[in-house]
Amino acid sequence: MLRKIKPNFWFLFVWIAVCFGTGQYKYFTAEPQGMHQGAQTDRACVAWNYYHESMNFFEPRVSENRAHEGVGGMEFPIVNYTAAVGYKIFGQHDAIYRSIMFLLVTMGVFSAWLTTSFFIQKTLSRLIVVFTWYLSPIMLFYGNSFLPDPAAMALSMMALYQFVKWYFQLNIQKSMWWYIGLMSLAGLIKITYLIAHFSVIGIWFVTALLPHFFSDNLRTPYLKWYTIILPFIPATAWYAYSNYLTQKTGNILFLQKINPATSLHDFIDNSKFSWNTWADSVYFKSFIIGLLILYVFTLVYHRKKSPLPAALSLFLVLGFIAVFLFFNFQFRYHDYYYFILFPALFFIILFVQQVHLEGNKVFFGIVPVILLILFYILPYYQYNHSKSMLKNRYEPGNYFHQNAFPEAQFYNMELRSKIAEIIPDNEEIITAFDNSPNTSLYLLRKRGVRIASDFTPQLTADIIHAKKINYLVINDSLRWQNQYDTAMHFSKKMLYKKGVISVWKLNYR
Repeated sequence: MLRKIKPNFWFLFVWIAVCFGTGQYKYFTAEPQGMHQGAQTDRACVAWNYYHESMNFFEPRVSENRAHEGVGGMEFPIVNYTAAVGYKIFGQHDAIYRSIMFLLVTMGVFSAWLTTSFFIQKTLSRLIVVFTWYLSPIMLFYGNSFLPDPAAMALSMMALYQFVKWYFQLNIQKSMWWYIGLMSLAGLIKITYLIAHFSVIGIWFVTALLPHFFSDNLRTPYLKWYTIILPFIPATAWYAYSNYLTQKTGNILFLQKINPATSLHDFIDNSKFSWNTWADSVYFKSFIIGLLILYVFTLVYHRKKSPLPAALSLFLVLGFIAVFLFFNFQFRYHDYYYFILFPALFFIILFVQQVHLEGNKVFFGIVPVILLILFYILPYYQYNHSKSMLKNRYEPGNYFHQNAFPEAQFYNMELRSKIAEIIPDNEEIITAFDNSPNTSLYLLRKRGVRIASDFTPQLTADIIHAKKINYLVINDSLRWQNQYDTAMHFSKKMLYKKGVISVWKLNYR
């Protein structure tokens, strides 16, 4: 009976089991929180502003509107816009955004699953390869988050699956155009994910110039000029427009340039810090070290045994190294930048499995036996490690929770409902104190100005008087009273107070 169950149903069964077993399903309705809450709310409020303010796709805006009403350049906001369409139909719920992202990641992982069918015969072995790769703490945490990186990674995996089909001459024209479309979309969302396209071009060059490097059997479909150029055109056009929008509005919230280390010392320091801080968020460290050592050995001595995974993994690794160099400071502080490593990790795991395990019926020697044992037990360790880390990232007080806005717990549905009663829907607010640009504004579903903790009283007064906003939300009334009141030159009337939160109506002199 079990033999009659199709492999794709086994994938779906394990996928659902992992979603429920790790507890990922619990957080589909959660507002942006935990690690990089600020970056998440920045993207979440773009979707909310499309829904609440304007559905003009070419004017993405955030809620902190000091600069040109919040309009500014950013990555291609197709996910944000799709979420806004969902809000228009079903009402504004964070679960809609999270579900869209999770669906994209599901399609990316399913594409990895389909890719294994070209190389691995046994369903169990395919499941082990895919879920050993997928079960990463940042995959689980950000896989239904508000950041664009998981979407770009997923689209890269979908595109690479189409390339593999193209390579094996299955529906050549259809696969080629699917590849171009998906790769273009991945590059639009995050231009760095075009390293996958560079990898395909790299294989083409190697097979032409060094045909014996990987294998005499390695070949690529003939790449016509438009198959090389087309994926670059949409990304180039959008980021040129995005840069124009940034220059026009002065809104520099979203990074649109490289951020390399300025010296060798900084590079080494950033890299060490990144490894010590984020390695366990990718996989547990001993697995990463062991996998990379085995991969380098296998690539040097056995690359010709499985040339396509060897070539793809090598060029994807080289692409990751290039991105790591150009965005070195980003890797110091942002674990989600490691999403760009996952396509390479998939083909590394697939390549190692192909060389050392696939097709081997008898294993002689201690090393092959150890590899066979590790192959079957790694998903178990990955599962437990990722499940534990996912829980940590949603646990207040945990190091890996790290809300950008510590008072976020007080900006809950009760406060939002109360503010909706006392402040008209389209009225802007001032929110103090919030060191992230949009978190408190998004949690309250309001537009306006936030006052960071390091804003001086005089700067704060200048900002408020320039905007003439009528309502003020404070999460530290004592500090405001002691340090800011005398510099404001306006009177205020309390409308609401609970715990650390107070809401005021301002009267300008």
